[in-house]
Amino acid sequence: MLHDCVTESTSIERALPPDTSTRCDGVRAIDLPRTSSVGNGFAGLIANRGRSSSRDPVSPSSPHTRALVALPGTHVPKLHVGVAKSLEQIEAIDRLVRKRYAWRGYRIEEFARPSRLEMRERAKSEITFFAADPPATLGTVTLRVDGPQGLLAEATHSKAVQRARVDGRRIGELTRLALAEDVDSRRVLASLFGIVYAVGRVIHGVTNVFIEVNPRHVAFYARTLGFVVAGEARCCERVHAPSVLLHLAVDKLEALLGLPASRPAEQRFRRYGT
Repeated sequence: MLHDCVTESTSIERALPPDTSTRCDGVRAIDLPRTSSVGNGFAGLIANRGRSSSRDPVSPSSPHTRALVALPGTHVPKLHVGVAKSLEQIEAIDRLVRKRYAWRGYRIEEFARPSRLEMRERAKSEITFFAADPPATLGTVTLRVDGPQGLLAEATHSKAVQRARVDGRRIGELTRLALAEDVDSRRVLASLFGIVYAVGRVIHGVTNVFIEVNPRHVAFYARTLGFVVAGEARCCERVHAPSVLLHLAVDKLEALLGLPASRPAEQRFRRYGT
């Protein structure tokens, strides 16, 4: 389940090797400069929290259709973003997720260190992204693409997910979002969302995304990114906390970002039932 977008403490989780970069498997095929531009668009959406250019209030159920770009400011070195591949990267990310979930009081048994076999199985349907200022791990999020094992959200909100699948959409979900303490949350989130969009939309052809969030965070995702509620609050057994299922049509997000509708590079995917 996704949780806070706001960081509050003092230290930064450290452990990613200094040679991490944006060049990683599955990412070479996309336009990295465009990914950076999309990240700037996400920064604008996050900074403006769904406000329109006229500063009029916007209802969470009616997101604005014009993107607001981030205002230029003092030059800040770009974060390193990429897909976690090495055992060292995965262990660093695992520590960050466990630490942040424990800080929020979520159950973390589900985040025990996976075996190599489990890692290989996860890699078939999950892509874990990181943002880093080496050697500091600043943030992570995982994209799970629909496959034979389905989505994790189906354990709590199976009917809503199945409806999207039956409609012929290419669905995915975001899980295990975590940010280190005392970081620029807008910058880290924008970098993560930028690469998730590029890989999920352009390479895997994802058309619709689900996330499970704590009820107190629904307004942020609705106002900022255009998510809509797809399932009422229920207990997410993975973290033993209440969760609301949110849904986003990616073409709506592209409209918010001011992007033309994407043409996925890879169309040779199949849909799976559950």
